[in-house]
Amino acid sequence: MGESIADRITVEARSWVGVRYRHRGRSRRRGVDCIGLVLCVIEAVGLEGPPERMFSKEDYEKPYDRLKEYFDIKTRSSAMPGDLLVFQYGDFGTHFGIATNVRGRLGFVHVDNNLGRVVENALDGSWLNRFARCYSFREKSE
Repeated sequence: MGESIADRITVEARSWVGVRYRHRGRSRRRGVDCIGLVLCVIEAVGLEGPPERMFSKEDYEKPYDRLKEYFDIKTRSSAMPGDLLVFQYGDFGTHFGIATNVRGRLGFVHVDNNLGRVVENALDGSWLNRFARCYSFREKSE
């Protein structure tokens, strides 16, 4: 039996740890931002994802409603490795990560702007306080 989608997403997300941060970056060589990381992981595992323009400030009205077009919403308490996590900063700012398992607890792979690279962290402290939404990835429709 093959790997589940969640396993493939988690393995791929972890393979990006250490890649440098680059605003609007979309490649390992040049770097990624949090949205770029998610889009690159989606593409690498062969899933259908949202158009990149959905994440631009000009086209970013009601982001949670728009995410439901491409991902299945879950309760925060049901988050598990391989899910898309969304973090809220004030009225507009959002940050994206991919859920993992860190030492038996929920963690996530994301781009840490302060460290300037993709990292894996436990989902605790201020990250847990900012954790706003959880979505599962959908398989590509044939």
